[in-house]
Amino acid sequence: MWSDANDLSVPIALAVLVVCATVWRIGRRMRMATSPSSARVQKFRTALPYVTVVVAVSVVVRAVTALPVRSPAAHLTPAEAWLWVGVFATLLVAQSAALSLQTGVEVAYVEPAQPAARPSS
Repeated sequence: MWSDANDLSVPIALAVLVVCATVWRIGRRMRMATSPSSARVQKFRTALPYVTVVVAVSVVVRAVTALPVRSPAAHLTPAEAWLWVGVFATLLVAQSAALSLQTGVEVAYVEPAQPAARPSS
């Protein structure tokens, strides 16, 4: 696996870079629109970084629980390691797409309309 990882590290990074740059280029017109994004898109864009953190923590927990602490020869299987590489590459592309394809102006939060203030007497 180590040899494969060394051989494929640059092509994987370049593939992610090309896909992200392509999505960014496609999204240029969408980002210049004057209408705000839909609420669903805003929630997705807000949640995606947290999903990435949860996945990263789960990888660490998986490695800690799956590997014996005192055995330096213990490793995850190559299939599982490649699975995690694929998951992180996919998450990186999804985050980039979410930011690159956002529509128009970004509205952080829309506060509900306040009821009219009662006149004081």
